[in-house]
Amino acid sequence: MRSARYIKLTIIAIATGLLLGCGDDGGNATGDSQIGQPDGGASVEPSSSFKSLTQYDVAAGTFEVTTDTAAGVTKVELLADGKVVAEATAAPFSISWDTTATPDGVVKLSLKAHADAKNATSDEIPVVVLNNGEEVTFTEGSEQTVTIDPALDNHVKVHWTMPAGVKTLIGVVFWDNREFKMELAMGTGNCPHSGQQACSISGESSPLMTAYPEGVATGTLGETLWFVHAGATNEADLAGKTCKFTFKAFLLK
Repeated sequence: MRSARYIKLTIIAIATGLLLGCGDDGGNATGDSQIGQPDGGASVEPSSSFKSLTQYDVAAGTFEVTTDTAAGVTKVELLADGKVVAEATAAPFSISWDTTATPDGVVKLSLKAHADAKNATSDEIPVVVLNNGEEVTFTEGSEQTVTIDPALDNHVKVHWTMPAGVKTLIGVVFWDNREFKMELAMGTGNCPHSGQQACSISGESSPLMTAYPEGVATGTLGETLWFVHAGATNEADLAGKTCKFTFKAFLLK
């Protein structure tokens, strides 16, 4: 019985020694580094973001997109409304997008970065494809500032004369005071009160965008005075507060 027990303990000791011997110098167990994965096996976390693109920029012709892309990424795709429209496969991952293959209008762009078997998609940024139209130059300029006075009409507006052949109007307002909740309206004449409002939208965060008509255009817009009009919907809470408005409008033909 003693002999059998001695043999059994010896076998266990030998097996334990073999397991401990599987490590590198000093007996510490390590795994093999995976090819293409830096830092001893840590996989690349893909990421890419737009380097110089702001909301409602105009995209026309061949549009160049520059990116900030993480090390180890092997491909970056440009997506327009979720569809791949262009890509780059080498650093610095600058992408050329032929916008003429995309219909004019608002398009949401994002970047999809690939590394190893992983991929990640950036937040979307809206731009305006504008190959058959123009951006509006307002009579009063694109920036207006207001300080809320409860005794006054604190809405601001900008105007232009509509050229011939325009089928769709896109209006955007940006503002710099987050306390302001905003309404954006567009239409013909001097303003919604003395003219004809075509469309409007309200929201709590900058920017706001609206378009007229909302669906497929069936005709052209009147060649007359048009306005983009904005004002705070919570004006009663903003006495003495100042806000800068920045307007954009796009005419699609």
